[in-house]
Amino acid sequence: MSDTFTRTPMITAVGLSLPARLLFTLQEAREDNFGSHPVVWHFIPGSKFVLKAAMIYLQYCGIDNPPRPIIYVNRFAFSRVELENDVIVKTQSSQEVMYGWEVAIEKNDKGEYVFTAPAQGDSDVVRVRNKSGTLEHLTLSTLSNPIPESEPSPIFYWDMVGTDSSVGLRRFSPTLYAYVSPLHQENEVLKGKIEPQLINWKQDLKALPLVSSWTLTFNPTEQKFTLVRAA
Repeated sequence: MSDTFTRTPMITAVGLSLPARLLFTLQEAREDNFGSHPVVWHFIPGSKFVLKAAMIYLQYCGIDNPPRPIIYVNRFAFSRVELENDVIVKTQSSQEVMYGWEVAIEKNDKGEYVFTAPAQGDSDVVRVRNKSGTLEHLTLSTLSNPIPESEPSPIFYWDMVGTDSSVGLRRFSPTLYAYVSPLHQENEVLKGKIEPQLINWKQDLKALPLVSSWTLTFNPTEQKFTLVRAA
């Protein structure tokens, strides 16, 4: 994409006194999301897992944890996906797109889902039209590299898009939201608020430097997590 850029927030946990699963989205999780729904785009991998109260938590063990990178590349693709219990479990077909492009998803003579070649559209919008003849689950994803070198990472989801209907996204400044919750997982479609709200953090990624450092801590008195910029 002509306006491709990369941002990498580095997350370090310090002295946490309880397990925490840190989730990231690129759209706020709200009750009144119309059109697209946010998808859990990323959570911090690589920490050890512990079993507690029949739930698996991602546990951070204080200052011994190395920084975890959250790598965002401003590069997009539309995909047709399959869901199980609101979690995206399979991507069947994808097409990289740029602002100003419109693509369509359809079935070929073999019954396979394919995307058409991009056509010129509104210069500030990416758009996909459903020409498959059936209702479809569609996503907009980020890409770290061109397809097929990288797997699309969904950020926005559209539910049951009708035949000959189109969905899309106007040019936006990507904002990264953080949540702490043991009840959600990567690639899960969020159709409401994440409760309880144990952290209040969002950052305009374009306003950040190429690499930034952040520290996750927990205040036991307020029962709140914080992500603060490291010096």
